[in-house]
Amino acid sequence: MQPSDSPSEERRERAGPDLAPAKVRAELAALGPDARKIAGGLVVVMMREPDRVRDREWLLESFTVLSAKALELGDEDQAALQDFVRRERDAVLNATFRLFLRVAEDMRGLTGAAVEGPASGAGAGGPGSGSGADGPASGTDASGPASGPGGSGPASGPGASGPASGTLGQATMIALSYFDEA
Repeated sequence: MQPSDSPSEERRERAGPDLAPAKVRAELAALGPDARKIAGGLVVVMMREPDRVRDREWLLESFTVLSAKALELGDEDQAALQDFVRRERDAVLNATFRLFLRVAEDMRGLTGAAVEGPASGAGAGGPGSGSGADGPASGTDASGPASGPGGSGPASGPGASGPASGTLGQATMIALSYFDEA
């Protein structure tokens, strides 16, 4: 991080990404249709396994798998997949990371649960931006992102029921609303 020109600029850098709803919508709107589809799938994957969002390898693997499915690319299309991943990785991961954090904030507003922001010192870019950020803080209190945005634990599978799956469903609907308005 370079020295800041003003104290307020330095505070903004330490505060993490700008989670204003308009900023999230604008970042999603800037993505192409395929990239938006992938970002939507990836944010759901991140909400299902929030304790893994700081794992860059897992994020990139999830992004690549979702990209292959969304683009309907088979094994014979590896060059096209690699090209797409290289070209879109940073924009999609940054938008998805910002959306994940925004949904956690929205869930905190609905449930009153304590949710921490990004890890101290994390850059606004999120994963893959070269800012040194590894993603959102994965360990917070029992009701924060470590157990799903505002939830009591991750859903255990597609047919899961109870508070965790209800929370995941609610968080998914919030995330989708940012795409509807983008």
